[in-house]
Amino acid sequence: MPAEYIDWLTNHLLPRDVEGHDVSFDDVLSVFDDRFGVKESKRYAGLTFFSRKFLPGEETIDDWVMDLERWASKCNLGSYLETAIINELVIGVPDVQLQLNLTDDDTLTKDQLIVGSH
Repeated sequence: MPAEYIDWLTNHLLPRDVEGHDVSFDDVLSVFDDRFGVKESKRYAGLTFFSRKFLPGEETIDDWVMDLERWASKCNLGSYLETAIINELVIGVPDVQLQLNLTDDDTLTKDQLIVGSH
């Protein structure tokens, strides 16, 4: 990366140390998204989040969950955020029998649902 870009990025991530690896990849993406990214409306984010289904063969469960969480964070769901993600983890699974198995226990956490979906 050219030095001027590193300087620009460093200035936007201060006081964290960019070259000392005190910054995650997600932090860097966030800075670039804030500066250059297309601003989506909350309604668009909600539509994308609530219609997002798992695509077997095209993505891993972990990639799907990460994408769900990214869209959910843009929806302004407040205290409903975790519940919405849990619901979408069940709804978005393409296997009906697996969906039914995942609904047997209302106390399952997001992490337990992810493990159960593999």
